[in-house]
Amino acid sequence: MNTKLLRPAVAAIALSTAALVPVTLLGGQGSVASPACQRVVWIDPQTSVREAAGTMTMTVHTDGACSVSGAVAVTTTPGSATSADFWLPDGELHWDEGDTSNRTLSVVINNDSLAEAPIEDFQVALTAIGTSTRVAAAIGQGRILDDDTPFLLAAVDDVACLRSDTGIGPSIPTIICGQLTVNVLPVPVVFNRPAPAGLALIAYTSNGTMLAGTHYLPVNQFLAVGEGCPVNRPGPCTAGPTSVSVNVQLLAAPPPGTADNYFTMNIVPVSSGVTVVDSSARMTILS
Repeated sequence: MNTKLLRPAVAAIALSTAALVPVTLLGGQGSVASPACQRVVWIDPQTSVREAAGTMTMTVHTDGACSVSGAVAVTTTPGSATSADFWLPDGELHWDEGDTSNRTLSVVINNDSLAEAPIEDFQVALTAIGTSTRVAAAIGQGRILDDDTPFLLAAVDDVACLRSDTGIGPSIPTIICGQLTVNVLPVPVVFNRPAPAGLALIAYTSNGTMLAGTHYLPVNQFLAVGEGCPVNRPGPCTAGPTSVSVNVQLLAAPPPGTADNYFTMNIVPVSSGVTVVDSSARMTILS
């Protein structure tokens, strides 16, 4: 992207539902007793938006099973996306005792008019501050889909959820991930712009350490994507989506005490006119 400066107003944009404060690592003399439990925190492994979105919202989740006070440091590292492409300062996120709400990081996306790589990315890392917080998934990848190419692009994002017993306990939980509704895992497919004409994709799952029919209900379905604006016809039209979701029904958690487990979601185009730049995503149950 061109290296034009971001507007001064960018600095005033809120970065979290609870303020992302400047980094001040906690310290002090003497030992601190370990808490009876740890607040579990994790970030979505991938978040993709089109370049014209203006803002990318990255979610930092927390689990309500242990609501002791806690904090994480947030560190941003450019990748193929540089400071000319996005803006998110380093800082900290804090939770008071009893607070079970998630935090959101609002990343400013700088739109330009240059045709670039289909996906440019950067990394956001979480580091626990103190012993009261455990980070179950520390790395989130922000991905910007270029919208200055003449091609319609699509990508599927990795997704993670935390098993409701956090991997500890004698039984498989009925509620597999406490963050989900009726154990349905939504998988986002993101486009760089609304489709100029209706199109279809096929979404299908494949096994990893989690097995179809045992841990999740297999998916093999068409995804219809509606036509968007502008279109070459008179009269108004309805803007088509820039993302769609594929829902996967989870059936059972992996055995207690095991490490993170996963299966894969894949997408392939049925219609011409769309280029899939990331066709495979990992669905992970964190422990």
